[in-house]
Amino acid sequence: MKFEYFLFKDVFNFKRGSRLTEENQVYGDIAYISSTKFNNGISNYINPPDFMTVYKNTLTLSNSGSVCHVFFHDYDFVASDHVTVLSLKEESIVLNKYIALYFKPIIESMRYKYNFGREISDARLSEEYIKLPVDENGDIDWIFMENFMRDLEESVSYKNEYISTNSSFENSNVSVELWGDFLIGGPNGLFSIEKGQETQVELSKNSSDSYPLIGASEYNNGYIGTFGGYKKLFKGNVITVSSNGAVGKAFYQENDFIATGDVNILSLKNYELNKYIALFLCVIIEQESFRYNWGIKWGKGKMEKSKIKLPVDSEGNPDFKFMEEFIKLLPYSDNL
Repeated sequence: MKFEYFLFKDVFNFKRGSRLTEENQVYGDIAYISSTKFNNGISNYINPPDFMTVYKNTLTLSNSGSVCHVFFHDYDFVASDHVTVLSLKEESIVLNKYIALYFKPIIESMRYKYNFGREISDARLSEEYIKLPVDENGDIDWIFMENFMRDLEESVSYKNEYISTNSSFENSNVSVELWGDFLIGGPNGLFSIEKGQETQVELSKNSSDSYPLIGASEYNNGYIGTFGGYKKLFKGNVITVSSNGAVGKAFYQENDFIATGDVNILSLKNYELNKYIALFLCVIIEQESFRYNWGIKWGKGKMEKSKIKLPVDSEGNPDFKFMEEFIKLLPYSDNL
């Protein structure tokens, strides 16, 4: 196979997204792509204003922030001004996930040239070269690129032996398409939600009446110290979720604890919580964290109105038994 270098501007059309500050973002159904390297670049779902262009089946390249991360979007989206939208210059070629995935590591290999202080401008991008396969005429071999990725996809297999050994999983509640939507809180929600205490805390390492203090940290199960002169003690066997700081970070608290005002405490209403169910729920709850950050807090009121998707039983209720067995059958779960 032959390869040739092509100017970036000869392969792609590229256009910078539009600025839209967080306070002006209205929640909706269109993905908002920013310069994050997580969640395929999606930082929110919004109802975009008229001045923003809605794209589909294109690549995005972060030109600042997490510089030079590339994602493919086969759905409607809008882009921030920290993102460059890339579409193929060759109009006869329809960009699909295989061609897009072929491009991704090639474009991202330019990352070493850029950083926070040296962003990817349109001028710099125009002068970049990328190395691509060519056919016998010296043109970009789109068919090779697509087939290469298709063959690679077929060679990748995943077998979860832990789940397949248990007959209760044969009907595969793991299929998210069959899961149901449930409110986190409120009168009809899964959890009773309390807010931690807004108080000046004094850390005490040796006090006989001290308890773990849980704050808005993403580390060490949320533990940030011990607290002696507490105002309120929260009972264990609950889930804590940060509403500020490391917003959306969820942890299971087995023992009694104290919590700051930046933490929401979730008590399961109609089922006995245990560490296995809690770990399943923590992962699901954290999937909603992309909607929030230090500028958009996930306070008690917002959390009560938030929804999560969960596996359901034959009556459409959350299948907590499935959740527990799923975690128990994962590798190393016996060490929990």
